[in-house]
Amino acid sequence: MVPLKRLGEPLLRGDVCLGRPDPWERARPAAAQVKGGAALACALVLTLLARPAVSAEQLLRPALVEIPAGAFDMGSDRGTPGAISRNERPVHRVTISAFRMAATEVTQAQFEAVMGFNPSHFKGVDLPVGDVGWYEAVAYANALSRREGLQPAYRVEPGSTSTAPLVFWDRQADGYRLPTEAEWEYAARAGSTADTYAGDLRRMGPGFGGGCEPEPTLDGIGWHCGNAPVEGGMPVGRLRPNAWGLHDMLGNVWEWVWDWDDNFVPGPYSGEARADPTGKPGNGPGARLLRGGSWYASPPALRASMRIGHVVWTDYSHIDFGFRIARNAGPAVSLLLERNR
Repeated sequence: MVPLKRLGEPLLRGDVCLGRPDPWERARPAAAQVKGGAALACALVLTLLARPAVSAEQLLRPALVEIPAGAFDMGSDRGTPGAISRNERPVHRVTISAFRMAATEVTQAQFEAVMGFNPSHFKGVDLPVGDVGWYEAVAYANALSRREGLQPAYRVEPGSTSTAPLVFWDRQADGYRLPTEAEWEYAARAGSTADTYAGDLRRMGPGFGGGCEPEPTLDGIGWHCGNAPVEGGMPVGRLRPNAWGLHDMLGNVWEWVWDWDDNFVPGPYSGEARADPTGKPGNGPGARLLRGGSWYASPPALRASMRIGHVVWTDYSHIDFGFRIARNAGPAVSLLLERNR
């Protein structure tokens, strides 16, 4: 079993690239033994070690970026073979209202400061929090809202013995929340129509779970299984952001979004033009969606259009499941209290 690094311990990712053993982790190869994208990643890590440390306040307070209103073509006609890519079609026009989104994924320090525990298997104060279930992400958003004197966006009610808890989203609330799937893709693209904001991938293969080849398009913007020098993700905000100042939208950890689906593999889009869509109506057994790919996934999973679902009835999580938070840009127009949609 891998010994866990306590949250208060120094982050020793640079030691891995220098070839020195990390006392909290398995022995890792020296930089000279690392090939391709991983070698580039090690070089980046060593460069970043010289950066001055940020203050505790900066570490614990999420920095939000203003996302402008606009429209985009959601989905993709490119994609990996099989059922996984079919859910990215058809491409359809979506209009998004202005909102705010965190510049980085929620870190372990930020999560523990609010929730009082750290579920991550791989520990590090500025690593993205992992092993997070969807309901835990909702609970964090509400707890952070209360901590800052904002109106929580969610009301959670117990489900019956055969259903999951019911989550009600008050779209008028000014507190923190998860982005919708459409908001997430709009923000990840930041005006781009390619696979990533750095362009189309050169290789297309299995969506995730294999094929950890180098992918030059992702070097410098996203950590995946072909370029991450260590397991467990990398410190947030160290790679090049997209045009709107968002880091790690592709890679590092999968990010939970609001939308629900009745299937582990989300179905295809309806194809209709939509304004601020919030996904299928539903609650209980089913799946919530994740976006962005991760350090554990192969490069094709790091496309802006890639979408997967996972069951949340038992609040299931995985080592590479995390999230980032969002807020409304201003007073919400709708007075509707939406129930799981």
